[in-house]
Amino acid sequence: MRIAFVLSSIVIGLIRKLSGANITISGEALPESPVLFVANHFTRFETFVVPHMLYEKYDRTSRSLADDSVFVGALGRFMTWVGTISNKSKNRDCIIVEDLLSGSTDWVIYPEGYMVKNKRITFDEGEFCTHSPEYEGSVHTGAAVMALKAKILQERAKRNHGDSLKRFCDGMEIDSTKIDKTLAIKVVPISITYYPIRPGRNRFLN
Repeated sequence: MRIAFVLSSIVIGLIRKLSGANITISGEALPESPVLFVANHFTRFETFVVPHMLYEKYDRTSRSLADDSVFVGALGRFMTWVGTISNKSKNRDCIIVEDLLSGSTDWVIYPEGYMVKNKRITFDEGEFCTHSPEYEGSVHTGAAVMALKAKILQERAKRNHGDSLKRFCDGMEIDSTKIDKTLAIKVVPISITYYPIRPGRNRFLN
């Protein structure tokens, strides 16, 4: 997968140069353990640029979820090649949890499942809620659930539950032999901000 990341980095680097985009990263040092990154989502470009920046700055390979509608033609084949999977894949949760438990790769998830361009978030009846044309309601909890599933499986593996662990993993379509008991899986939030919001014409758009 590293070859795919190198090639995609070249393409994204060219786009950055032509568009004049200045991408900066700030924050704490990343842990050595597998990471489930959770990020806000404004544009489709983030599906490519976030894994690219994690590889460029931290030398970390990560896979990500993307909207099912973009998996068409050459773009769809490229996204599959770099390890991206559809958000409608029936095996997506199993793949993510198994990758984290084995330490094979990090994952980037946009927990709302769509591009949220409205910053309005309210606290209604004990729950945080988002408001946008695509969806109004409580925030999604899938990323937290996957992190908890990984932790539960790892704890069972540490206690050597043998057959019961295998049955539990088989039920989730996860290979119990790939669980690394020593890993401390982390959830790391990413906040993406654009300035200016509308940069105007540039060489890439022209």
